[in-house]
Amino acid sequence: VTARDLSANKNMGTESDPESASTLPADLNPPPTPAFASAPTALSSTQISMTATEVTDPEGNGVEYYFTCTSGGGHDSGWQEGLTYTDTGLAPDTTYAYTVMARDKSLNENSSAPSSPAEEATTLAALPGEIIWGPATTITDNPTDVSTTGTTVAAYTGNDAVSVTINGVTFSGQIPGLDRLDSSASRFAQGTTGDYRDLLANASAPDRGDGRGDGNGTINLTGLSINQQYQVQVWVGDGVTGSVDNGVTFTAGNSVFLRWEPVADGPGQYATGTFTADATTQDIALAATGGWAYVNALQVRAIPEPSSLTLLGLAGLIGFRRRRSS
Repeated sequence: VTARDLSANKNMGTESDPESASTLPADLNPPPTPAFASAPTALSSTQISMTATEVTDPEGNGVEYYFTCTSGGGHDSGWQEGLTYTDTGLAPDTTYAYTVMARDKSLNENSSAPSSPAEEATTLAALPGEIIWGPATTITDNPTDVSTTGTTVAAYTGNDAVSVTINGVTFSGQIPGLDRLDSSASRFAQGTTGDYRDLLANASAPDRGDGRGDGNGTINLTGLSINQQYQVQVWVGDGVTGSVDNGVTFTAGNSVFLRWEPVADGPGQYATGTFTADATTQDIALAATGGWAYVNALQVRAIPEPSSLTLLGLAGLIGFRRRRSS
């Protein structure tokens, strides 16, 4: 190394004696193969959780873990630093198998072999009345998003003055019990056209009693037939929230979170769930994140198609109960 002064002449000093150093060798050694500290275990009808043993990289480069579902159609974890992984969105009473492997954080990302043998777990059977939700899905203008499985029992828009037919299903009337009504196609139905825009242009929310919306409420399905299987679809959309993380959680045993605006200036989301009635009523709790618990549309269908006499007993299926936010 050589130094110089800051004068106009920039006088140079004498060069130091040479010193040498060597780069470290490349990390080519993977971490040991982990095992399961806690074997895959069912938490519910839709969730299985597991924990890996902690392993150490021989070169000290840190470790990540990857849980693989090898059978049953579950989901892989992706690389993660945490030792615990919970697979969600699974089918009830279904067996899934998992392995776990590790890799170091070196530039080579050396991976271990997967654990062996794969460990199995079976999800719990769905409880009567427990809704098994499908994934949150971004709304499109495709009319086949509206289910026609079984028989329509009830289908509501967010406005008692609106009637819209999509895929042969007629939605009409404000959702009963949701007292706060707002109408704005540009706000609630942004990113959609045609019949879908008309369906989603209105939204209802629980009213907390002073004319303002509430972030919590309870949908109460009534007039159900015990042991009858039902399908429920819900739609939400609200482009004024200003955050893609805001929306409504629907809970009945299991939960699904629907974003009002999963992509900026885009449409909202919908989800489809199924349940078997264990009573003549079924509650679905609403909890908003970042606003009021707006619901734009809802339909309930009986699957498989019940007898005509059963359908007569299902008139006026749905009532709603408000729940004041705490």
